[in-house]
Amino acid sequence: MLSRITTQLCDSGLIKRSADPKNRRSAVVQATTAGRRSRERIHRERTQALAAHIEELDERQRQTLWEALPVLEDLAERLAGRAGRRP
Repeated sequence: MLSRITTQLCDSGLIKRSADPKNRRSAVVQATTAGRRSRERIHRERTQALAAHIEELDERQRQTLWEALPVLEDLAERLAGRAGRRP
């Protein structure tokens, strides 16, 4: 599945794949300029969409969200740490 996604991203010009000089069974993948621009655009659009939704919250809801941020950040860090591990 990962190979298929990588091929699609390569075909779209968003990443560049090359052989890993240290391990012939592996590949090195890098974002192209177009790939970096795409990631930046997606990040910007998500940030704007989230900001628009947060503006719709009342003051109490925004305060609750603000107070929950440390817990959410901790959870995101723990999940990111597990991303490379298989269950």
